[in-house]
Amino acid sequence: MIEKYQAVKIENKITFSGSNLNNFFFNPKLFWDRVFGRDLFIETTNTVLGTVIHYCANQYLTTKQVSSQDIENYLQIVDSSVDRDFIRNHYKDMGNKLFEWLDSRVFGEFKSELPLQAEVSKYGVLTGTCDLVIGDTLVDFKTTSQLSDNTKIPMNYIKQLQAYYYLCHKNDIVINQAKIVYITIPRVGEISEKTGKLLRDYPCRIYELPLEREFLDILKIENYLKAIGEQIDFIKENPDKAHLITREGVEL
Repeated sequence: MIEKYQAVKIENKITFSGSNLNNFFFNPKLFWDRVFGRDLFIETTNTVLGTVIHYCANQYLTTKQVSSQDIENYLQIVDSSVDRDFIRNHYKDMGNKLFEWLDSRVFGEFKSELPLQAEVSKYGVLTGTCDLVIGDTLVDFKTTSQLSDNTKIPMNYIKQLQAYYYLCHKNDIVINQAKIVYITIPRVGEISEKTGKLLRDYPCRIYELPLEREFLDILKIENYLKAIGEQIDFIKENPDKAHLITREGVEL
């Protein structure tokens, strides 16, 4: 069964997710809007495809079976703007390629789709679900439509990996390295609208980008999470002054 995304809520706490962390630095208004539910998660064809691929990875690792009916049931409840046929036409090729990668990488102990949380202050709680931990390696899966490989991990993914690294650290899971694993969306048999000729095929591929060690500095990560926690505590204890931080009032 695949469930739609729902923010984690904890009584008398204010939570924020690892996927939202980058916004604190580069789009603070959006960060707070998401924390307080003013900006809801919007489903797109790419985000839904990503959810399906994550489901395939977890099911393959834990049961070696992927239910096409579970996927179809999920596609029936997503936003009407999502291109369901696009997802149906691509997820199997992408899933099979990912299964090959998993078979070649996952040996011994692993943890899949691991939900974690950790307090960063009196009222602030960081939450997140780690895609995969293999031994002491943290893995985050990303689907991409780019035809050329990324050479560097973008900052929003770095912040997300740092959040998961911190969550693992606080939950006594030893992590010494982290990486992004990209699964490309295949482009096969497409025809040019201009010429009517077949375009070059780009089958699904998987490639890895390791996170540089300098970004796994737990003290630096703790320091900026503490700063976020201090702002959350201020908002919780002074709701009438919340606009000084969030730019809008909040309902607690």
